Amino acid sequence: MKRILFAGFLLVGTASAQWTEGGARIGEHLDTLAVTFHGMGTLFHLSTFNDAADMYVSDTLGSTRVSVWGYGTGGGGQLNLYDASGTRTIILRGGGTGDGSVVLPQDAIHSFEISNEAGVSSATNTGSMGPINTGMNVLLQRSIVVPDSGYLMVIATAQIGLIHTNGTSSGASFGVSLDDSTTLPANQDVALYVTSTSPSMSFGQPVTVQGLFQVGPGTHTLYFLADKYSGGSFSAWDGQLSVVYFPTAYGTVTPTKMEPGKASENPLETFSVPAVHTPRGMDEKMQTEQANQARIQAELARIRAQLKQLEDELRRTQK
Repeated sequence: MKRILFAGFLLVGTASAQWTEGGARIGEHLDTLAVTFHGMGTLFHLSTFNDAADMYVSDTLGSTRVSVWGYGTGGGGQLNLYDASGTRTIILRGGGTGDGSVVLPQDAIHSFEISNEAGVSSATNTGSMGPINTGMNVLLQRSIVVPDSGYLMVIATAQIGLIHTNGTSSGASFGVSLDDSTTLPANQDVALYVTSTSPSMSFGQPVTVQGLFQVGPGTHTLYFLADKYSGGSFSAWDGQLSVVYFPTAYGTVTPTKMEPGKASENPLETFSVPAVHTPRGMDEKMQTEQANQARIQAELARIRAQLKQLEDELRRTQK
């Protein structure tokens, strides 16, 4: 029985060590080391590539099952695992960055294994949510635990009832707010307004508002708010507040921002004042295209890196 101690591993059994360089002895520069067990074939193979060691572990049929490359993308090591057909199904690149640094089977990752997966939270109300009084009223609220920095898309809908009396204007503002139940963001004072000259009447009107907030990790509370600022009797029914977390932006994002102390506005008095401060027209188109071009350039860089990896791997197999 022969015992071979190599790289800290003791191989016990009927084995032989072979070097491809004829007549090489321990201590000389070696090209390839193969450890073969009698009746089992070569189970361990060590060679060099790009001034680093590559190791292959095979089954008794000679098919590679595990390979470790001392030189990978970015100069780091690389671990490869193979399935029964000889296809690499798991790749870990120690020197790589981005998506290409880890390759796993398509269905290998479950949601609980992703730290910043998109997620949702919501609140509903079937029936009456009560009257809408003067001042800020919380129609619905819901908290969400955000795992990482990203964005919260918030959509709120309700059926609004109004009893209006001729001779007095009726107005209420609606919006969604982040972590503040007392103030509406600058673009969230969406008004339902009836002039004083309108006849006395009662009617229902669906109202939907939305916001996109930029947030950091942690717990955040979203509010569906209403503020009666004049006139008749308002009430809310059948509400829905939906919150969706997204970790990534793929274009220009102008997040909804808070404006402390902002009061509700009469839309008939302020209609001529520009209320939107986001890029418009060609400026908005240009910013979106620039963001998309940046994303494409990043994708091309990753593709080039992956092609370089494939070229290195092809040279390994041809060596």
